[in-house]
Amino acid sequence: MRWRRGVITAIVLIVILFAAWLAIGRDYVAGREALTRLRPLYEKVPPFPGSIKVKERVDEEKSDGQPTGSFAVTITYRLPDSVKAAEVIGHLRTHLPKTWHEVTDDTCRKTMATLPAPPTASLPDGTPATPTTPINPRSFVLLRKATQLTVFLPGETGAADGHIDGVTFELARNGPIRLLLVHTPTYGCAAADDRRGSEIFDSP
Repeated sequence: MRWRRGVITAIVLIVILFAAWLAIGRDYVAGREALTRLRPLYEKVPPFPGSIKVKERVDEEKSDGQPTGSFAVTITYRLPDSVKAAEVIGHLRTHLPKTWHEVTDDTCRKTMATLPAPPTASLPDGTPATPTTPINPRSFVLLRKATQLTVFLPGETGAADGHIDGVTFELARNGPIRLLLVHTPTYGCAAADDRRGSEIFDSP
């Protein structure tokens, strides 16, 4: 009987390991496909002079904490030590393909206009609560960052359909090291302006 239990346990372990191998292999292939597809897109804009590519990272995107099966790619460059944020962002803007367009306040307004109205809240007794005053989509503006540039590809409008074709160029610091990250488009909209500076990036 013991040997039978041992055989059954071994078979179960083999099945589990095989399933794990399939999942890991599938994710690896999908990640490599994403890298192969997105790398040429991200590299359409020439890197800042003197920068060095130091990393390519692939991460599975998640929704509500659950994997989606889609993969995001981030390419990281090390920038020259003395470069300023305005120099890098200016270089990127100058070398964008002519058919790409930058995210603006108007992008946010159009995106907010496509979102569904929030559900009506109810009191504990079931009585509808007093509806909140709807926010005018035209009051939304882009949260501009002096260390970030987001652009859309031709035909992309930023509509809330779960997928955006574009690229974000983001400046960062790791101690004294200045970095440029190129990744999936990321931008924020708000009902108030927030012009963020580049003091941290530019500091010695």
